[in-house]
Amino acid sequence: MSEQELPEFEELYPQGEDAEKQISTRQRVGRGWSMGFLGATAIAVVVLTILLITIVNQSAGYVAEQSAVPEEQLITDYNKSLLMNGPNVVAMSEDDQALADGIASDPGGVGFFGYAYYAQNVDKLQLVSIDGIVPSAETTASGEYIGTRPLSLYTSVEIIKDKPQVGAFILYYLQHADEVMAEIGYFPADPVELEAQAQQIVEALGLESLPTINPADYEGDLRITGSSTVYPVTLEMAKRFRREGFKGGIKLDSTGTGAGFDAFCGVTEEIDIVDASRPVSQLESKRVVVMDFPYRYPGRYRRFGGGC
Repeated sequence: MSEQELPEFEELYPQGEDAEKQISTRQRVGRGWSMGFLGATAIAVVVLTILLITIVNQSAGYVAEQSAVPEEQLITDYNKSLLMNGPNVVAMSEDDQALADGIASDPGGVGFFGYAYYAQNVDKLQLVSIDGIVPSAETTASGEYIGTRPLSLYTSVEIIKDKPQVGAFILYYLQHADEVMAEIGYFPADPVELEAQAQQIVEALGLESLPTINPADYEGDLRITGSSTVYPVTLEMAKRFRREGFKGGIKLDSTGTGAGFDAFCGVTEEIDIVDASRPVSQLESKRVVVMDFPYRYPGRYRRFGGGC
């Protein structure tokens, strides 16, 4: 190629404004790549740090974390769900009378509820034995009949101290339990156990001895809710308490034990006493400190079968 045919320098390299634009573009691209590299490096450092921490923690062994729900409660709830969701379960209710009516209407029905509801429907229901043992005052007292559970009253020390009528009603309840149990169809309570429960209230109030309760000496309101199994007993106690001169009002509802604990713990409303046909669960007891006054023999859990 001759000298005349070689391209000019200006044609090979941009000059002036074109050169400045090209340099500016390359600088922007360079800065972009630089920032991308620095970002990737930062991410790599974070990932490696997390990996290092994980390796160090695992080298010291695994750490077990306790669930917020106690293991015993989880097992109980699981077993309950298996029972309640069984193919032959047609009715679930905390209303014992509704269960009694349902069993009576089904020749093959079997259910669980308080003995008082059997006594009120003895012409429509039959008792079911367990291992050949039929529920009675004798077989429950001796422990031969195993299908039983304690019934309880729940309140708190604070409520008893702030509201004398609550402590008075519970003491009255325990002192007259056997009389009322016999009337409504539950079995007599253990007098030694009742005495021990009454003593809890005496100690909570700082008294020296168990007082004789005269309902006419008390006023103020009583708010009670909970188990339909305990309801007949508490209803009769409330009637007696009023007849003997109690000057306040008594609001008594049958809502079920679970709803009673919710109300008592302030979830739904303010309650003084809970009628309970089961012990308070660990989760429920954490919401409020309670005093438990169980009366074991009366109203122990009964198993009944329908069919005539």
